[in-house]
Amino acid sequence: MSLSPRRDAQVEVLLEGLDHPLKSTVQSLRDCILDASPAIIEGYKWKSPSFRTADYFATINLHDRKQVRLILHAGAKARGLDLQTGLGPAPALTWLGADRAMWVFKAEEEVVAERAALQALLRAWIALL
Repeated sequence: MSLSPRRDAQVEVLLEGLDHPLKSTVQSLRDCILDASPAIIEGYKWKSPSFRTADYFATINLHDRKQVRLILHAGAKARGLDLQTGLGPAPALTWLGADRAMWVFKAEEEVVAERAALQALLRAWIALL
């Protein structure tokens, strides 16, 4: 199998062996994120599928077996960005700080239903970094 240069081999291995009740949700979320922009590249960071352009900005958190958490951030190091103010109202997000937010998915159908909104949000997030 040939792997797209935007997909990470370690993430492929992780997901192939993933024992998670929401594995299809994770796969759908991963595809949605990568499809949001050709500039997005996947990586294996923080023991999870993570996504970057110039720097990492999103990580799929797999620790909860009842939901999949997409953590949006401004990279590994705090940069003092106020993304909450810059982004404006985003009802699906739970803000964890001025530069960190979380979007929770409990089923693959939620990812499919929110695909366009999530991709628009990701593009806006990246533009603020």
